[in-house]
Amino acid sequence: MTPEGDLKSGEVGVRAVVRAVPNVRVSASTPWDAVVQGYLGLSDRRVSASLRTARPGKLLRSTPGLAGALSSVVFREKGGGEFFPWEVIDGGLRRSALRARYEAFFG
Repeated sequence: MTPEGDLKSGEVGVRAVVRAVPNVRVSASTPWDAVVQGYLGLSDRRVSASLRTARPGKLLRSTPGLAGALSSVVFREKGGGEFFPWEVIDGGLRRSALRARYEAFFG
């Protein structure tokens, strides 16, 4: 996943471009929300301790050990054979085609 700082600067850039288009607004979640969604979507029972220490409705950045847990789950490079939560839905493209596009773009 893209680092939080890059997500913020990308949002600023998109807002600047869209501002010139009449009747169009940008509505985006905060980068922190995207990081937390990635954390919850890609994690397993190893993250349960961090989740149990969070207050109801809040996963605070200051939770002890959270920064390390986030980095180990969200920002690591995913392997070619690793499954993702959204793979239960057929998106029309085979996994191998998506991986080939990813590697061509970042390779």
